[in-house]
Amino acid sequence: MLLSLIGLAPMKQDAVAFFHPFADGGGGGERVLWYAVKAIREMAPKAKIYIYARQGVSAAQLLADAQQRFSIELEGGSSSQPIIEVVPLVNSQLLAPERYPRFTLVGQSWGAARLGRQALLLLRPR
Repeated sequence: MLLSLIGLAPMKQDAVAFFHPFADGGGGGERVLWYAVKAIREMAPKAKIYIYARQGVSAAQLLADAQQRFSIELEGGSSSQPIIEVVPLVNSQLLAPERYPRFTLVGQSWGAARLGRQALLLLRPR
C-alpha cells in the first residue's frame, strides 16, 4: 500500500531484473551479467528477465553482443516471449564520473540512488 502511494510500479510476478545501466559496455561486469541471465534461464525457464539499461539499447543488440563478445548464447525466446526485455533508464548520465568533478563518489552514489528509484517506478520485479 505504502509503495503504491509513493508511485512505484505494480509488482511483476515471476520476474527477475538486473540493474545494469551500461549493459552494453563489454567489460567484465557484463560477462557476469550474461552468465547470471543464462543461469536463471536454465533454472527457471518461465521467469521473465528484465535488464534496466541506458536508453537507446535494445534487447536484440544486447543478446548479439553477449554472443559475439563472450560466446554466451541464450536459447529459446519468441516474439511473444522474448529472452530478455530492456527497461530503458532515461537518466543514466547521472552515473558518469565526468558529471562530478568534485566529490565524484558522492555524486555517483546520489545518481545511482535516483536512477534506482526511476527503475522501480518503471518496473518492480518480484
